[in-house]
Amino acid sequence: MPYDILDKATEFSRDFEVDPKLAEGVDEKTLLNKAIDFLHEELNETKEAVAQDDFPEIVDGFGDVAFVALNGIYKTFRFQGESHEAALGKAEEVMRRICEANLGKKQEDGTIKYLNGKVQKPEGWSAPTYDDLKAA
Repeated sequence: MPYDILDKATEFSRDFEVDPKLAEGVDEKTLLNKAIDFLHEELNETKEAVAQDDFPEIVDGFGDVAFVALNGIYKTFRFQGESHEAALGKAEEVMRRICEANLGKKQEDGTIKYLNGKVQKPEGWSAPTYDDLKAA
């Protein structure tokens, strides 16, 4: 059986963060803000690793940023009352939409255009939407 990254990452969030902290009465916004704090910490550590040309720490840093960010998406759905399984599925859908939107930034002729180092969106490109994923 393949190793499912999102499944393992959200299992951590469920078992170590969401379920125990909510049972303790910790406010949902507090938990989301803590995730943002972790993102800042991991980004700063990654930036330092890049400055020091520390390959293992660069890779670990970007991995930790991805891990924390994925769990932030998952937590957002859990805090809307979604089950673990539903929140996991919605986190996967968010990432699918982001990947599709970013890959959709190729120009009609297949080229990629940059302005000031940033990929330029082709005419007619639209950002992903998420309102349909919000719990009823």
